[in-house]
Amino acid sequence: MTDEEIQTNCKQIYHFIHYELSEWIDSNIFNQNTFEELGKLYYQHILNQLDFACNDLINRVVEVDAVRTYAFDKQEDYYVALCEILNLKAVPSKIFPFVQQKFNTIYVQLYNQVQQNYIAEINKINNQLHACKQQSDSIKQATPSFSFNRDLSSDEDVLLNTYSNCNALRTRKEMLEFGRNYVDAKLSEFCDLDDPQKISDTLYLKTLDLCKESMTPNADFLFSPYKSYLDLFQDDIVRPHLIFYKIKVYTIIDNAQDYYRKLCCTKDDNEAVLEYKNYLSKIPSFDRLNQQKNTSPSDYNDALMNIISDYNLIHELKENINNSVTLRHRKTLLFKAISLYEEKEYDLFNNFIPIQIEGAFADFLTDATTFVRFTHMDIYANAVLKDKIKLLEDHNCDIYPEAIEYFKFYFNNLIRNRIAHGKYNISSDAISLEASIFAHELLLDLCTLVHMIIRRCETEKMFRFVHEYKTYYGRFAKGDENFVFEPLLEDMIGGKTTFTFDTIEKYRPLQIAYWLLNPYYEKIYSQVADVSELLSLRSDFLSKDFWEFVLKRLDQIVSEGWDYMFISNEFLSVVNGMFKCNISSDTKKILGKVHAKLVKIKAFH
Repeated sequence: MTDEEIQTNCKQIYHFIHYELSEWIDSNIFNQNTFEELGKLYYQHILNQLDFACNDLINRVVEVDAVRTYAFDKQEDYYVALCEILNLKAVPSKIFPFVQQKFNTIYVQLYNQVQQNYIAEINKINNQLHACKQQSDSIKQATPSFSFNRDLSSDEDVLLNTYSNCNALRTRKEMLEFGRNYVDAKLSEFCDLDDPQKISDTLYLKTLDLCKESMTPNADFLFSPYKSYLDLFQDDIVRPHLIFYKIKVYTIIDNAQDYYRKLCCTKDDNEAVLEYKNYLSKIPSFDRLNQQKNTSPSDYNDALMNIISDYNLIHELKENINNSVTLRHRKTLLFKAISLYEEKEYDLFNNFIPIQIEGAFADFLTDATTFVRFTHMDIYANAVLKDKIKLLEDHNCDIYPEAIEYFKFYFNNLIRNRIAHGKYNISSDAISLEASIFAHELLLDLCTLVHMIIRRCETEKMFRFVHEYKTYYGRFAKGDENFVFEPLLEDMIGGKTTFTFDTIEKYRPLQIAYWLLNPYYEKIYSQVADVSELLSLRSDFLSKDFWEFVLKRLDQIVSEGWDYMFISNEFLSVVNGMFKCNISSDTKKILGKVHAKLVKIKAFH
């Protein structure tokens, strides 16, 4: 075998180790008790899959690629080194039993317990609905009486109360059904729970992932999100008021998490946790708030006012509305509504703001489907509130699940419909206690909705992306006038992940290109900020210098041939679209070369 043949074969073995062996799942992996045994199994798999492979060639690759220096006195040293190349820090056979046990605890025992509680609660609600129907039927089907002395008010009161109870019970049932469907959907993200083989394969895969993260992998951490879903749903079943109050303070909780993340950069964990808890300490427990609402309305009213005051929520709400891209056309109306609240015109506020909340959901839907409209034009003009929220779910707009459960069911059925059909009783006392409480609750609802819109809407993300781009990367420029080239390339290959206190997301290269180049987004940007920020970044993106920079990087990838897997296929679509943009002929020539390189790289897959 010539040196060139040896080098070619070693490259293929290297590629196999990093891109195929690292993903190999087999039950035999979990029967090996040491790294020596495991490495020997991996060697055998390479030999079985690559006809040209032999121990000597594999050893050559392992010796060069070894994470740390080995004496390599015996073959077992190569086996251990291969396991380290695969980033294994723990032997999978020692971790798998804990993963399997934790899966059974969460997905079998806890799930069955929550399921039983859910069924019991639904049955209880059905029985109550049946009793309500019997009560209303007994009045409606009673023998008619035409007595001059008959007072209808008592029967009317019973019927109205029965209708109100039925509406509340049906709403509660809808909320629980949503909660159950949501939890089932989140649990099924782990794997296909109806397929035992898929469960087994997923447990194997998750075990390997854990073994690559730590020498002492924590199975609890792996399953903690799924346990949280079940625990929260269990709490929702037991405490019907949970979602109602969580929506009221969602903004505060999010702000606390953002505050905690920043504290962790400057203080030790104990200090950060203490300040985080202190920040939230002014919020009464949900159980206490619910008790006050039912037994001491005056204290409950004071508690809501204190929450709004202690966390300066009116000021934050005004700031959020003023800075919102999505709500830019609703800003004036919302500010008028807040003025009504501040002037204690609660009855007017209470009749006005639920309709504006529905309008804000319409703005949310229109905004969240902006990019979709380039391929599927629809503005859903006739959708009612429930439909709007369902469409937001269908379009995966990352709407808070608690917000879906609250606004789609409780708010729609018990607040929005009540207002829209004129069933809100305007008190003769303009600042009655009931009106005051209702106003505080609605204001807190609005705070959460506006906060969610700012965090989740596409044009909000577009604005943050463009507005902060040069400022953020300029801090690391060190005199380089082309400092945005590297991050722009990372955006185009899909290699950048954006972390915030509440999200981890990757923006699609094609979507970013639309943000930078499309006149529709430019028009939106110009309505809320100085469009020169966008135009400046666009100029960099369209420049010949940037695409020469890209071409140079792609040349390196082709020559080295190792990280092409990380380039998004959408980058080629972006380049194809660029030829129709207003760019110079010299830039088009460079784009042609970039296109050719990307086609070549695509063929590697």
